[in-house]
Amino acid sequence: MKHQNNIQTYVAAALMLAVCGLVLNGFSQTAHAQRNARAAKNTQQTAQKQPVKQETPAPQDIMPELDALEETLRAAEDTAVEVAEQAAAAAEKVADTDADAPGPDENDAVDAGPEEDEDEDDYVLEEIVIVPFEMEGVRRISLAELDAAIKLPEENTADALLEFLATLESLEPEDETLEDEKSLEAFLAKIAAAKWDAGMRLLEMDDERTLAVQTLLGAVFQEPETYMKKINTLSKLLRDRGESRLAWQVEGNLLQLEASLIIQKNTKTDAEKQKLLVGTCASLISHVKKGLAAKLAENDDILMLAISLIAYGESLSTESKCTLYMQFAPLAKTSEDGQLQLFGVLMERAVARYRMAGKPLNMAFQTISGKTVKPKDFVGKTLAIYFWSPENDISLRELSLLLKFYVFYHEKGLEVLGVALGGQSDELDALLEDGAFPWETVVDDTTEAAAEAEDVAKLDTPAVKLGVLECPTMMLVGTDGKVVAAEMNLLELLAYLEKEYGAYEPAEEDADLLEEK
Repeated sequence: MKHQNNIQTYVAAALMLAVCGLVLNGFSQTAHAQRNARAAKNTQQTAQKQPVKQETPAPQDIMPELDALEETLRAAEDTAVEVAEQAAAAAEKVADTDADAPGPDENDAVDAGPEEDEDEDDYVLEEIVIVPFEMEGVRRISLAELDAAIKLPEENTADALLEFLATLESLEPEDETLEDEKSLEAFLAKIAAAKWDAGMRLLEMDDERTLAVQTLLGAVFQEPETYMKKINTLSKLLRDRGESRLAWQVEGNLLQLEASLIIQKNTKTDAEKQKLLVGTCASLISHVKKGLAAKLAENDDILMLAISLIAYGESLSTESKCTLYMQFAPLAKTSEDGQLQLFGVLMERAVARYRMAGKPLNMAFQTISGKTVKPKDFVGKTLAIYFWSPENDISLRELSLLLKFYVFYHEKGLEVLGVALGGQSDELDALLEDGAFPWETVVDDTTEAAAEAEDVAKLDTPAVKLGVLECPTMMLVGTDGKVVAAEMNLLELLAYLEKEYGAYEPAEEDADLLEEK
C-alpha cells in the first residue's frame, strides 16, 4: 500500500506540472520558433490544444478520480475478456427488448444492431481495450545514480543546456526509490534543482530567455516551497531587461501555480478552498485582460487560460464555475480567433446546461442510422446521454462500465444515447462496424464545422447546443423527460440507477473497479 501511495504521489506531481504549465507551454512555442535549427534536441514540446476533444488530462491529478484512472489502466488486460462476454450478452438482451424501445418502426430498428447470423465474437469491445501507456525514451534511475546523471554540462552553450534538459526530462525514479517516501522527495528535489541551475545559466543568454523562463518555472512547479520566493523576483528582473511579455507570462504562471496549490492542499475546508480558488481564477482572468490592454497577451495565452479554467472548474461548485465562465466568455467571443470564439460560446452554453436541472431537454439528435431521437421519446425510461471520443482513453474506459450498467439495467428502464465527439473517423467506424454498442450513436463534428463556420454561435451540433467542454461528459434525463443532472459521473449514475431500479450486482472485476472509483 505504501508503494502504491508513493506511485500516486509521483503521478500526481507529474500531472501537476501539466496543469500548472498550460500557459507555460506557450513559452515552448516561442522558444522552438527561435531555435528551429536545434529543434531536434529540444524536448520541451507544446501541448496540443483541442477545444472539444479534451482528455483533460491535466485535471485528473487534482481530482479524486486519479486513483481510479490509474487502477483502471492497470486492470485493462485483466477485464478485457469479461468485457467481451458482457458485450456479447448485451446483444442477446437488446434483441429481446428492442420491441419495447421508443423510435420509428421495426424496419428501422433492424439496422441498429448486428445481424443474427453474425458471429457473436464480432459484438465485443475488443477495439476499445486500452493498452497501459508506456513512455518512450524513459530512463529509470536510482537515487544513488542521480547526482552523476544531472551534473551540469561543462560547456556553457545553449545546445549543451538543451541536451541536458532533454536528459532531465527522460529520468524517472526506479521502483526502489518509489517505495521510500523520503527517497522519492529527494529525487524530485534534485531534478528541480538541476532545472533551476540550467535555467539560471540560460537566463544570461540574451537569445534564450524564453527557454530560461520556461525552465525556471518548471523547477518552481516541481518544488514550489523551495523556489517560490526566488521566482517572485524574476518578473522584476525581466522587466528591467525590457522583457515585458515574459514578465507578464511569469506572473500568470504564478497565479496558475497558486490555484493548483489551493486545490492540492488538504488543510483548507471545502468552503475556504472554493473562495480562494474562485478569487485566484478571477485574478487570472483580470491578468489576461490587462495583458490584452498592454498588448502583451496573444491568442495562445487566452486559449491556455480557457483550458486552465476548465481544469480548475473540476474543483469548483457549479455556481462558482458558472460565474468564472461568464466572466471569461466575453473575452473569448470578441477575439478574432475562431477557436477562442468557440470556447466563449461553449462556456456560455455550458452555463445554460448547468441550469437545466428540473427542466425538459427540448432538442433532437440525428443518429448515424438515420433516426431522429428526442429525449421526450424516452419518457418512462431513464436516458443517459454520454459524450465521448474514440481518441479519448478515459471515455473509452468508462464505456466498458457503462455498457455493463446498460446490460444490467436496460430491461428495467435504462437507455443510453452515445455522442461521439470529433466527427467521423476510422477509429469510430471500426467500433461501429463491429457493433460495439447496443445503443444509438450520434456523430458530433463540432471541431470541423467550427473551422468552416462564419459564426460559431449558429452551429447546431450537440456539443455546441449543450456547451460540452470536456470529454467525457454525461447528462441524465429522468423518466419524466426532465434533466436530472447536467453533468454526472459513473458513480453518480450508478447511485441513481440503484435508487430507481435496485442494487447493481457486478462481476467481481467490476466491483473492484467501482470500489477504486
